Amino acid sequence: MANENNNTRSKKGPELGKVPEKLIKEQLKLPPQAVETERGLLNVLLTHEHAFDEVCQQLMPEVFYLKIHQYIYEAISELALAQKSIDSITVAEQLKKNGKFDEVGGYEYLAELADIGTSAVSLEQYADIIYDKFLARDLIRIASSVENQAFNDGTDIKNLMEYAEGQMFELNQRRVKKEVTKVKDVLTDELRHLMDERVGILA
Repeated sequence: MANENNNTRSKKGPELGKVPEKLIKEQLKLPPQAVETERGLLNVLLTHEHAFDEVCQQLMPEVFYLKIHQYIYEAISELALAQKSIDSITVAEQLKKNGKFDEVGGYEYLAELADIGTSAVSLEQYADIIYDKFLARDLIRIASSVENQAFNDGTDIKNLMEYAEGQMFELNQRRVKKEVTKVKDVLTDELRHLMDERVGILA
């Protein structure tokens, strides 16, 4: 009798209330992001003079995934604009002025960022990764918005198509701007090198 009960029990389907593992993974799927890369880039900005100048045209605060990193980068940007030195102490003071000091974790998190020990050589690569993740998140946002509107029976499809095209054009312009900025920086460096050589010859 016990064996019959066991056999009956084994023939039953999945337990009610048990969520399939695949579904759990899908629900926990995070947007494209590179938090450790963001930390590495902020480390370079906090510990290397003039590093901000190399990424300021490409990166805005909103490209960072974590809000606390957005606040820290914004504080660094404000210090650079005011032509003030950038380090853990000055950034902490700027964060206090902005009312974001405690929110980012105070001196403890800034000290943690400063101690990571990232190579400044990787700065451009880090900036590219962070920006590409931002573009990917923006692409998901656009696709989700278009999908939601498309499911609405009252949506004017022609207007929705124009909206989608406009959003994609704007996103592509951001990508193109990034590439143009990088080319411009290369040309500027090359021109500076040629000018230095010319001055050296004349001297």
